[in-house]
Amino acid sequence: MNRGTFIQTKQGFSASYEMFWEENQCASAEIPKDVLDTELFFYGNKGNSYSMRHTSYSALKKRGIDVCNDGCSPYEIYTSGEHFCGLIYGKKTPGIFKGYQYTQIEFWGKQYAVYAIDIWKEGTKYAIYRNEGQEQQVALVEKPEVVYNRLDEYSWMTLYEEDIDVVGLYLLYVDYMSNAPHRLEVVKESKEVSRGKTLNKALLAKYDASFKRL
Repeated sequence: MNRGTFIQTKQGFSASYEMFWEENQCASAEIPKDVLDTELFFYGNKGNSYSMRHTSYSALKKRGIDVCNDGCSPYEIYTSGEHFCGLIYGKKTPGIFKGYQYTQIEFWGKQYAVYAIDIWKEGTKYAIYRNEGQEQQVALVEKPEVVYNRLDEYSWMTLYEEDIDVVGLYLLYVDYMSNAPHRLEVVKESKEVSRGKTLNKALLAKYDASFKRL
């Protein structure tokens, strides 16, 4: 199992992040202007660099992609050489009462689904599955319920090294989206507690605590 952290080091008018694999920094990320629909930059593992750029719901629908308008804008992923290599957008399972939202990632031809599960007094768990004919959990991210100075910190683990960049890209995206109400605010010496409890049984089933012991 590969393990590490994804830490926000700067917040306010711009944002910066560092990603560690065990004790060594393996990637970084930045949001030069933390405003709506800005471009996000991720400098990944083994020197791979990517940018994420906002796209429209209508553009994805023209591609035949059914997108959930859940407040998280869809983004395209490009290499530093301007090669299109992926998408990230919201989806929803069928059902008025049993349906739930999740994030779909397409990256270098592989399909990923990320399920966010809130565990009371434990924070948020992000279970990441890869679909290659059938779903297999390949990563898990944990975010504590307490955040200091609005600098988010995540712990992550992956079964395979090849999925580390996917984890980093997702965390850059979800942190940017979750901080939407606080863009352009500079906060010092703050403590915020965010507690939630996922009740949807099908969504709860996506979180397997035993994955951490693999």
